[in-house]
Amino acid sequence: QIVGKMQIYDKEKNEYRAVTYGDITILLRTAKQWSDVFSKALSAHGIPNRAGARTGYFDAVEVRTILAYLNVLDNPRQDIPLAASLRSEIGNLDDRELAVIRAESRDSSFYDSVLHYMECGEDETIRRKLAAFWEMTASLRRDVSDTPIHILLWKVLDETGFADITAASEGGRQKRANLDLLVDKAIEYEATSYRGLFHFVRYIEKLRKGEMDIGPAESLSAGGDEVTIMTMHASKGLEFPVTFVSGLGKQFNLRDSRDGLVLHASLGAGLDYVDRELRIKVPNRIKGVLSDRILSDSLGEELRILYVAMTRAEQKLILSGSMDDRAGWIRKAAAERGEESEKYSSTWVLKTKNMLEWIVGGLMRHGAESSFFDDAESELPSAVQTVIRDLPGRVRIITGDEIMRNSAGSHIIRAGRVLDLTQTDPEKTYDAGLGDRLKRMLAMRYRYEDAAGMPGKLSVSELKTAAYEAEMERLGEERDFARLEDVTGPEGRDTDGVGTEEIPVPRFLQEEQENGLSSAARGTVYHEVLSAADFSVDPYPGQIAAQLESMVKCDKIQKGEAECIDPAKIERFLNTPLASRMRMAERRGTLRREQPFVIGVQGDEIREDWSSAETVLIQGIIDAYFTEEDHIVLIDYKTDRAEEGDQESLVRRYRKQFELYRDALERLLEKPVSEAWLYSLSLGQAIPVPLEREV
Repeated sequence: QIVGKMQIYDKEKNEYRAVTYGDITILLRTAKQWSDVFSKALSAHGIPNRAGARTGYFDAVEVRTILAYLNVLDNPRQDIPLAASLRSEIGNLDDRELAVIRAESRDSSFYDSVLHYMECGEDETIRRKLAAFWEMTASLRRDVSDTPIHILLWKVLDETGFADITAASEGGRQKRANLDLLVDKAIEYEATSYRGLFHFVRYIEKLRKGEMDIGPAESLSAGGDEVTIMTMHASKGLEFPVTFVSGLGKQFNLRDSRDGLVLHASLGAGLDYVDRELRIKVPNRIKGVLSDRILSDSLGEELRILYVAMTRAEQKLILSGSMDDRAGWIRKAAAERGEESEKYSSTWVLKTKNMLEWIVGGLMRHGAESSFFDDAESELPSAVQTVIRDLPGRVRIITGDEIMRNSAGSHIIRAGRVLDLTQTDPEKTYDAGLGDRLKRMLAMRYRYEDAAGMPGKLSVSELKTAAYEAEMERLGEERDFARLEDVTGPEGRDTDGVGTEEIPVPRFLQEEQENGLSSAARGTVYHEVLSAADFSVDPYPGQIAAQLESMVKCDKIQKGEAECIDPAKIERFLNTPLASRMRMAERRGTLRREQPFVIGVQGDEIREDWSSAETVLIQGIIDAYFTEEDHIVLIDYKTDRAEEGDQESLVRRYRKQFELYRDALERLLEKPVSEAWLYSLSLGQAIPVPLEREV
């Protein structure tokens, strides 16, 4: 009834025009459950809408369908995903046809039933559908091992036609946006250290089981012609031509003030008193005080949110809510008659249960009279009826054009009265005690300000970067060796980059891509291959090439990553005396690789200006170490671009890192680290690193 009939003022065109769906916003106190109800009600009447929900994405039919089919591509012997895929637009079978397939071989798995029916089924139509589904699935499965997940998703959507079918259905624009968002999530997933379809489907399953849901994708731009549904809290700072503030009858959530254990941010905790002999539980005085304070704070927050919601309307504001006992509400609101102050009494506010009571009370305070009250008179005692009939005037509705005509200067219209804000005195202190308290708080100095900039935890790569920059500044070199900084993985993994340019290049060009991989990513792959190298056997020609092929087949690395590896560099290392010592340690059972650690270090050991009283956690992973007799030999691989003569610079650059590794190993194993070796894959050399010790 509003759209096309109600007029609003268009500021850009300087004229009045009819309201469109895009002008309307519905504000709710909470999106959970409520937004879906409003969205379905609007959709049932053919009204386009967009609900700014934060959950429900993984429950969308189109998302569940594609995820089920991805499970089939990963492993077709999963009956539920297989049945879901066949029943969907991808397989195009209906319930009767699925029942026919199952009835042919009830004692086997559904997967075997499908294969059996393809061979021996009587219904030719079903057999053709199954053959087409299986041929398409087999083709896509061949691409699983060496195709990035987001590319595989696009292939699935394209070859199955699911994207076009979904977009053409009712609500297709929203559904297509949800599928596009799944592709974006796949791209984000591939930015981590995990790879492969198997890990992706398990990752999504963990998100679903852990209730780490997300809201549906945004299907239109902000200017789309559709009704927007959002929370009052999310609307802060925004304005809408026509605003519905709905669901005002929703009860306040005051559980925090009523639990057996109540917690206040500044006042502490309060518990019930339990008498075990009498078997009774009663709240003590401390808990009573805290509960009252939490209740007051919670209702104050609700008042603030209601104010935010009501001030979002540019021109039209419509308030709606439902109630169970209208007569009881009016009886409670009648107590506000005759109050002339702008503020509600705190006693009355603390007794209210929802925002609608505040609205009704406000109407009573400002002399409201309407059919809302008239219809309820027959249900009220005579005293209350008299109160209502004595209220002067009726509710005044202030429209957008009236506000523009009457709000010249700094004025606000409230219930027919104009409040002049220019008469306030900014120098006046309305509460002396509060003013003094605020002055003391603003003048307070944080006693630990010097330590505020200290991090609680650092990775070895961050310290390594600082040491590198200091080394470059010391050398004063113009060229940068096309340096690639180490990156830290989910577990604190340190990896090095591999430069490719021999001439000076700007920093923003140093992250050169090769086969879609950055230099830092290539360094990560080198470390993965070295960590998986077999030290139980003597090196032989083609060893690393065979290892790379095996790692690709096992989905440990991707085909494009394997192509970035130079097997000769790693085989050269395997033939060094250092690698020979590692093989001997492997046979003794003392070789360890990829050893994670976390140690605490005093702040001034990292930076001179940090406090020695504070401890900073250092996290990292040691590439390799082994023990010989009663001492430890430490090894770290480096893939930095280097030239002959850069050995000393490499040692200075990474000495701090080696010292941290040494301290970690000596604390863990209670043995001294007598040797430390830096192996440069670029130089093909094992470089000894002298470790200084404090005297």
